[in-house]
Amino acid sequence: AEAKALQDQGKLREAIAKYRESLTYVPDPAMEAYIKQVEAAAARQETAAPAPADTANRDKAGVLRAEAKALQDRGQLREAIAKYRESLKYVPDPAMEAYITQLEAAATRQEQAARQAKLDADKKAAALAAEQAEAAARDKAAQQAAAQARQEQAKATALRLRNEGIALQKQDKLREAAAKYRESLRYGPDPELERVIPQLEAELARRERAAQQAAAKAKEEAQAKQQAPPPEKKPPAAERPAPPPPKPAPPPPQQGCQAGGTYEFASEDATMSLTLRQSGDQLDGTFAITVPGMDGVRVNVRGSISRSSIRITISAVNGEQSTMTGELSSDCRSIRASWAYDGDTQNFTLVKK
Repeated sequence: AEAKALQDQGKLREAIAKYRESLTYVPDPAMEAYIKQVEAAAARQETAAPAPADTANRDKAGVLRAEAKALQDRGQLREAIAKYRESLKYVPDPAMEAYITQLEAAATRQEQAARQAKLDADKKAAALAAEQAEAAARDKAAQQAAAQARQEQAKATALRLRNEGIALQKQDKLREAAAKYRESLRYGPDPELERVIPQLEAELARRERAAQQAAAKAKEEAQAKQQAPPPEKKPPAAERPAPPPPKPAPPPPQQGCQAGGTYEFASEDATMSLTLRQSGDQLDGTFAITVPGMDGVRVNVRGSISRSSIRITISAVNGEQSTMTGELSSDCRSIRASWAYDGDTQNFTLVKK
């Protein structure tokens, strides 16, 4: 660096001495060749008497080379090369031309390294973005799976409590049955149970009133017996008034409507439509499904219904078949369906249009 500064000032012999001193620390064949060029330039300089114009040109060249050196030190190699070349217009210098060639090669390597670094950074950023997207997709899938599991657990619990309530109602334990029905509603709505519970509670209230009336009447009769003279003969038991018989409990929810019509289900993943026609216990119709980004599919279905239980066979376009089972609500407004297809089972509720 010291030799270069002396060279830019036109002090070629001092520069040559510095260059040679640097070789004592790091041998460099390219530098030895360059020193010979500088020595030749020094010889030419010493044999030629500079004219006043030459002195001005050397000053301009020295300024340009100093600016070039400053740019080079900052890593701006292309700008430094331009300044070095401009200095050659004022003072031709084969040694400088050779140095410029070396500097251009260094600039090319620097630019290639910068391009490679940018490519590496872009690849790393793309890989990171892909990894983040994959992690987000895994998180979403896990959340959906957890939500689905919670829904299935709630449905199973609601069905268990409803069945326990039906068993209690058949045993005429109306209060316990109503409590089970109400508990099942905490895990999911059920319009049929919401109608049955008030009926059970009304029957319970009627029975309590009947029991209170019977107790009051018995009390009145006991008081009347205490106040009246003892009869000579007791009336036969057959003449005694009997308490009114209790009314039967309302039956469990029954199915009393037809399954005909169009039922639909929609989610982010798919839209389904099931159109049914009922003739006795036989069903037929069509099933349509649309998945985002794909054409919709419509196929024929056949099946049967037993009370509120539905079983349907779905014929696919490729000849394969799948089975959908379900439970029809008492008002025939919805079907709780379970569809087994391609080794997977989906649970959902179809609602009548």
